[in-house]
Amino acid sequence: MLLSMGLEAIEIIEASRTSEGARLAEAHHPDAVIVDRSLPDGDGLDLVRTLRAAPATRDVPIIMLTAGHDEGVRSAVLRAGADDYLAKPIDPARLEALIRDLLSVGPDDMRSRRERTARSLPLRAPSGEGSQPG
Repeated sequence: MLLSMGLEAIEIIEASRTSEGARLAEAHHPDAVIVDRSLPDGDGLDLVRTLRAAPATRDVPIIMLTAGHDEGVRSAVLRAGADDYLAKPIDPARLEALIRDLLSVGPDDMRSRRERTARSLPLRAPSGEGSQPG
């Protein structure tokens, strides 16, 4: 799908498991990461948290793909450290715009953006947050 968006210059590295994704991201130092919330070995939120905790991937922009789009899903995704998310089915034009937007922001500005977002989230997670992967 990414290749059909005119982003041919981007090297795409795929992983189907959280541990593999974390290992590949640390080894390849990606410009951005797209994580599906529903992974065969668990919740993609775990991968986002792992990437945010690792020095090599702490500042990499992350977009989460998810089946849900209510406030609980939004909160869970942003609390985990993703920079944005898209609900499935994915709109390729929206994904391309998000990728381009996130790549245009420097690491310091991105950190500030994440901190502002975290402060704007409710102090308490909505009930059921994180219980519906996808």
